[in-house]
Amino acid sequence: CEEVGAYELVTSELVEATASYVDDRLPTIDREQSATSALLASDAEAGAEAPRTSGAPARIVEVGAGNGELSHYLRQALRARGTDAVVIASDRAPWPRTVGRVESLDYREALKTYRPHLVLCSWMPMGVDWTRAFRECGSVGEYLLLGEVYDGAVGHNWETWGNPAFADDEKPATPPHARDGWELAEVPSVSRWMLSRYVSDVADCECGSAAVAFRRGRS
Repeated sequence: CEEVGAYELVTSELVEATASYVDDRLPTIDREQSATSALLASDAEAGAEAPRTSGAPARIVEVGAGNGELSHYLRQALRARGTDAVVIASDRAPWPRTVGRVESLDYREALKTYRPHLVLCSWMPMGVDWTRAFRECGSVGEYLLLGEVYDGAVGHNWETWGNPAFADDEKPATPPHARDGWELAEVPSVSRWMLSRYVSDVADCECGSAAVAFRRGRS
C-alpha cells in the first residue's frame, strides 16, 4: 500500500462482503426512495427525483476511486450474484494505471452525471467533507464510507461523522447528517475484512479502518 499510494488493501474477502451488503441493501433503498419520492412529489418545487424504475439497474458510483480497483472487483462480484446494478468508478484525477475504467469526474460531477442510488467512498480526503453533496443528491438513498471513522484521517470529523468533540460550538447541535434526516449504521460484516495501510501491531500505531453506512431516513 505504501509503495503504490493505496490506503485500503482490496482483498477478495472485502469485495465479497461489500457485494453481499450492497446486494442486501438495494431492495430496501428502492422501497424507501419510492416512499420518499411519493411524498416530495406533492410539492412541485421540491425537485424530487423519481425512484428507480422497475427493471432498470441500480446505479452505484464510487467517488475518489483512485485506480478503480475496488469498483472493478465489486462490479464482477455483483455480476456473479446476479445483482442488477451498474458500478461506475470516478475520480477527479484517476491514477495513471487503472484497474478497469475510471471516469475523470470529481464527486460533484459524478453525482450530477450519474444520479446514483448508492455512493461508495473509500478514504475520503482528510479534513474535507463530500457527504453533504451526497445527501443533497435526490437520487441517493445511501452512502457507504470506508476508512478511519469518527476521529481519524477520513473526511471531516464533525461535518462527515458528527463527532461532537470536533464541533465548532461548545454545545454542539445535532450532527449534520442527522439534521438532514439521515441515519448512521456501522457495517461490521464489511469492517471485519478491512486492512488499512496504517494497521500495525506496534502499540502506538494501531490505526484501523471500518465501514459505516448513512441511510436516508423516512420523511
